[in-house]
Amino acid sequence: MPHSTWSASATDRNVACPGAIALTDGLPETTSEAADWGTCCHEIAAECLNKGGDAAEWIGITVKGKKFEFTVDEEMADTAQVYIDYVRALPGDQLWIEETFSLAPINPPFDAGGTCDALSYDAKRRHMHVVDLKGGRGVVVSVTGNKQMRTYALGALLAHPGKAVDTITVTIVQPRANHPDGIIRSETFDVVELMEWT
Repeated sequence: MPHSTWSASATDRNVACPGAIALTDGLPETTSEAADWGTCCHEIAAECLNKGGDAAEWIGITVKGKKFEFTVDEEMADTAQVYIDYVRALPGDQLWIEETFSLAPINPPFDAGGTCDALSYDAKRRHMHVVDLKGGRGVVVSVTGNKQMRTYALGALLAHPGKAVDTITVTIVQPRANHPDGIIRSETFDVVELMEWT
């Protein structure tokens, strides 16, 4: 699906460079082998979470991205499975997989939104948990103060206005990249902090 003018994945770039939207307006969307590898890994994970089963069952199957296709191997299956296991273990009453959201309720001057890889809601704790799978190994992504993750958190709140939420945890699952905090790293903040950031 095409990205919004201001997509959650481009938040860091757009905040750092106010001219980025104008500079990229009208350019065709591109992909790379690495990006398509991640897309295929996401597809496997989403299918397993929505329909059951484990990623190992996909080994040997060919999956196609926007431009490149891959025969699923152990590395792709293992990457997806780390994320699948984490999401399956989340506490909560409701779970959404690959849920799209729009920031339209806060009236931005352009189309803005994205897709949450996984979102859980725990009514008793008044808590939301947003999880993002990163398939890359070249760029290690920090979760602390991560603008993309905070945009996902904002989108999750806006997509579920009837849910009482006091705190939100955002988690990056990046199995192929070493980080001092591990391959799964989280940050929790309250809704007031998120509104101030927004």
